[in-house]
Parts: sequence; structure tokens; C-alpha cells
Amino acid sequence: MTGGQVYAAAARSVGRFWNLTRSQVYAELPSLDQAGLIERAGDPGPRGAQPYRPTAAGEAAFREWMDRFVAAGPRDDQLRSPLLLAVFFGHFVDPNRLRPVIQEYRARHERGLAVADEMLLTLGEDRSLPGAALIRRAGYQQLMVDWLAEVLDRIPRDKLPTVQARVIDGIGGIDGVAIGESAFSDGPGVWVGKREIAHFDDDNTLDVRLTKAAIRSRRDALRADERITMRPNASDWLEIRITTDADVEFAVSLVTDAAAANRPTAKPGPPPTGSELERRRRFH
Repeated sequence: MTGGQVYAAAARSVGRFWNLTRSQVYAELPSLDQAGLIERAGDPGPRGAQPYRPTAAGEAAFREWMDRFVAAGPRDDQLRSPLLLAVFFGHFVDPNRLRPVIQEYRARHERGLAVADEMLLTLGEDRSLPGAALIRRAGYQQLMVDWLAEVLDRIPRDKLPTVQARVIDGIGGIDGVAIGESAFSDGPGVWVGKREIAHFDDDNTLDVRLTKAAIRSRRDALRADERITMRPNASDWLEIRITTDADVEFAVSLVTDAAAANRPTAKPGPPPTGSELERRRRFH
């Protein structure tokens, strides 16, 4: 395995519970090679990537290290959690800002749970110790999904605009959609990957990036709907006015359609934050 392959394999497995950086991997490989704990496994590949494999001495050294590590006895996990810090001091934060962040954390754990469950399904009737670690991973992800639902329920709603809260709650269940901060307006934005697909102009007005193609395919119906305002020129966006329960359901359905229309071309990744979000706001 090359250094890049070692890092990728570690990130998918032990990286979930033991910190490891790419630079650490590349820094240690020459030292391990010189110590005879690994050896070169063939010629360098593309861009000079050198594959390695462990030697018998390397496997023995790892067994010895693990034996000493376990013999040291139980130790407390080292925990530094931005999520727990945000929840613990969440009463100092505007609910409009806190709720979308917690919703995104929950969506991440839902995705992590889906990955872990798929891996467990692939393993089948597995009785290995790494399989036991994977069961713990799946259980942790499920615990976090359930716990974050409780956290969301405890965030005060009286400071959230009623219509926004109901629409955002409905949108939170759409596959592949994340709630973050909007690059176009104050308050929450709805994202598919790195692309914003909806945001509120005010409490009752939602902008939706339905895409030109989707708008064109249903233009007559959209123009006939009194809740919809079309942009003057050809645009990916339209505006929906929300006043009733039926309007909330309609808005959620439009965002669902917008997510499906944008998903194939949206750049993957979480909603932008910090300097990346500020940079986008400067261009809008």
C-alpha cells in the first residue's frame, strides 16, 4: 500500500476513533522502512507513489506495542467535541443560528449510520473483533441521531418564525439535504452539497432554486399558482408565498423537487461556513 492508500484505509477504520493525519503517515514511512519494519513492495506508481508492505519484524513489533498498550489498563477516552460545547452553551446562542447547525449534525450522523449499517450487512454473520468495533460505531451513530432529535426538541421555538420553523422541520427529512446558514439572506439556508437551493426572504416568503429545466417543464402550472412568483427573466429560482398549512406542504414538496433537480450537478460537501460562507456572501 502507498502512503495515500494507508491513510485512506485508516480514515475509514481506526480514523473514526484514533487521530491520524496524512502528514504523519508520509513522515513515518521512511523511518519504518529504515528500521526494517516495512519494505518496498514493487516499483513506484503514478506520481512516484511507493507501495510498502509490513515485514515479519514489523508485524511482531506491532503485536508487542499492542500488548503493552492493552496491558496498561483502562484509560479515559480523550474527548474534544465542538458539538457538545455548542449544546452545553446553546442557551447563549440565537435559536435561529443554533437549530440549523444541530440539524446538520444530525444529518451527518444519519449518513454515518447508513454507512455503518451497510458495512455490517456486507459482513453478515461476522464474529471478528474489528466487526465488534463496527457494531459500536453503528450503535454510536444511532445514539447520536436519537440524542440530537432530543436536543432539537429542547431548542426554544418561540424565537423562531412559525412558518420558517415548520418548513425547515419538513425539509430536514429530505434525503441529501442539509440545513446551514444562507449565503443570500439572514437565517437558515437549504443546501444540496455546496449549492444553496432555498432560503427565506422573510418569514412567509421562500426562494427555491428549482432549476430552469424543472421550471420550464411545469411553467404553466407554476404561473397559474397564485402562491408562486416567477422571475422576470429565465432563472433557476422562483418565489413561493406561504400562509397556510397546505402552503407549508407545498413548499416542502417544491424543495424536495429542487433537491432532486440539483443533486446530479451540485458539488458534494457540507454547507459552507466561516470564511467560505462570507466569501460567497460578498458575491451575492
